[in-house]
Amino acid sequence: PVLFLDKVLMNPRKESVRGVEVFNFALLRELTQLGVPLLVPVHPSWRGLIAASPRASGDTSLPLPIVWTPLPSNLLNGILAVLRLRKRFGSVLLANSANSLVPAILLVRGLKRDAGIVLIAHREPSRRFLASLPRPSTTVLAVNSIIASRFSAAGFTRVETKYGIVHAGLFH
Repeated sequence: PVLFLDKVLMNPRKESVRGVEVFNFALLRELTQLGVPLLVPVHPSWRGLIAASPRASGDTSLPLPIVWTPLPSNLLNGILAVLRLRKRFGSVLLANSANSLVPAILLVRGLKRDAGIVLIAHREPSRRFLASLPRPSTTVLAVNSIIASRFSAAGFTRVETKYGIVHAGLFH
């Protein structure tokens, strides 16, 4: 299975769903439909929204196994998720370049040296975040060329830019 680490879903829910969360919900549904086995750590405060029916702000239902992580921050919940699920996942999908995920990434590197990492970079990474990623086994999918250039300049060789829209056919 793939461990999906998203800083927002592992934090207590405080605000309305934004564009990147709508993207992540759609991505998780599409990966599930493709048969990709996923493990998704989520703070329990998201339970009502995730169980809700589709809304104008985006479909937030998730037809997949959710691992509830009840600690008060995404940093702690990332660590908890990696420790609890270390025997179950083979690779990691990072939903964004977030410094709060650095301890979880370092833990993955220590516990599962062979785990591949894929990052969907919606924003430019910090130096600390760049240093946490293993260059040879990390694939970066950046949402624009400016973000991609930061990873390439830092020595990552598997960097792609994808200017995509989920469900692009709906806009045709």
